[in-house]
Amino acid sequence: MNEHPLQMQREEHDHSLYAKRVNIVGTSGNQVDVTGDGKLEVNASVTATVDGVVDKWNVNDIEEASATVTYIGQEEKDGDWYLKKIDTSSQVVFTHASVTNNPSILTYSSAWTSRASITYGDYSTAF
Repeated sequence: MNEHPLQMQREEHDHSLYAKRVNIVGTSGNQVDVTGDGKLEVNASVTATVDGVVDKWNVNDIEEASATVTYIGQEEKDGDWYLKKIDTSSQVVFTHASVTNNPSILTYSSAWTSRASITYGDYSTAF
């Protein structure tokens, strides 16, 4: 059964909160949900595709540091780490940190401990 595009568009919105629902679904059906109040709910690991290569990042930690800043800490099975900072103070801005733009921080544990003070930048500066 094919749904009409307008019906699908209506179902993407939470009219009680005047907000759009967002689901990020991985290849195995796992998902990260952004709730109507702006919180992230992680239901499993996240799979990202870059240049046709699939890298599996496991979400280890999420911290809502303030009303406008959220940190997401991810680690690959080989120990590579990646942190994402979401800042909604004026608009939604995603910045990224990894060992590439923080060469003195070699472990996930050190990165997560230093999350508020490490260098974040565009995706291209972190990878």
